Amino acid sequence: MTLGQPCNHEVMVYKDSTGLSNTIIRHNCHTPRFYCHTGYNVCIPTKILAQACGADQECHSVRPSCRCHQLSTESP
Repeated sequence: MTLGQPCNHEVMVYKDSTGLSNTIIRHNCHTPRFYCHTGYNVCIPTKILAQACGADQECHSVRPSCRCHQLSTESP
């Protein structure tokens, strides 16, 4: 799927014995250029390095320099 097309996503949460969790979101958008916005269910462009985002999938690169730990309040 590409820009503006409807998409599907699946959220999986894996927890370890200490209570820490890792959330994995799989989608059918053409990566790394697009990701499936989980609120609108459409493919939108990934964000460049240093832009704020709410999840790793929103970043063009999932390296820590993407600053995905900073939540964005912007709409797509």
